[in-house]
Amino acid sequence: MKRTAITAFSLFFAALSLPSLSLPAQDRALVPDATCVYAIKGMDTLRLDIFRPAGEAAWKGKARPAVLNVTGGGFAGGTRDNSFFAPWFKDLLEMGYPVVSIDYRLYMKGRRVAGKNLGKELQKAIDVAVEDLFSATAWLLKNGGEYGIDARNIVLAGGSAGAVTILQAEYELCNRSQMASILPDDFDYAGIMSFAGAVFPDAGRPSFVRKPCPILLMHGTDDMVVPYGVYRKNGMNLYGSDPLARVLEDDGAACWTVRFDRLRHEVAGFMLVTADLQDAFMKSEVMGCRGSSSDTIVNWPDKPTGKNYYLPWLYDGKKH
Repeated sequence: MKRTAITAFSLFFAALSLPSLSLPAQDRALVPDATCVYAIKGMDTLRLDIFRPAGEAAWKGKARPAVLNVTGGGFAGGTRDNSFFAPWFKDLLEMGYPVVSIDYRLYMKGRRVAGKNLGKELQKAIDVAVEDLFSATAWLLKNGGEYGIDARNIVLAGGSAGAVTILQAEYELCNRSQMASILPDDFDYAGIMSFAGAVFPDAGRPSFVRKPCPILLMHGTDDMVVPYGVYRKNGMNLYGSDPLARVLEDDGAACWTVRFDRLRHEVAGFMLVTADLQDAFMKSEVMGCRGSSSDTIVNWPDKPTGKNYYLPWLYDGKKH
């Protein structure tokens, strides 16, 4: 795998263009073609929104995958219908990609954790989100055709907690964990697009028993919310995009890694400004099945000031 360095405003595979990090105006309201309840778990009624493109969802005779969004929010907030996503959804729909956006249970909402309990509670939050993602997938396998969604042709996408959820979901699927048993043994997603994500293996270095689907990783090298590297503290064992890319390379997986030099957690929202790159990834690896890998460093001399965040459930007195 070749690693290259590019500057902002250059192109990555003639697709990555960042003329400005100003996010698109949030005035392009979208109305889903359908909103469905996919599960009721305790007091939580979990829904998904389905958006269909106006034209035929095909590229060179191949069906475009549906992009399934898992929202971020520190496992304590975030909604499937947040207007923040509307410009991105519209970009995908205009390119011909169906879009699905789901709820999941927010395990960390209203909790306060620190110290030795942190790893245990974060693992539970991730597990709950992954379980709900699998439930939504199972519902789509049964009902998606009625709404024009082929559940065996889905690319997962998400930022921050959403990115952690989708990467963990693929990890659980490839290792056929108990929570993955809700899905058929031969099931896999068509691809993953992770914006500032990580995996949380039980111990040590993550290992994929089955070869993962194609994965696009984007991460800021100075991210202090979701680690870019390995983070082991207070019972946590998080592998961010940097070490995960090496694992995927060793496993022979198709992996496009984009490292934003010295940027922080704002990369979790870069789905709004990288739609062309997402399109290129899906054409090359999901529909084109090229099996290629790339590792790119984006240097941004005039980078904006990275944001600091409070995780609502982590009370250590620090911003990250």
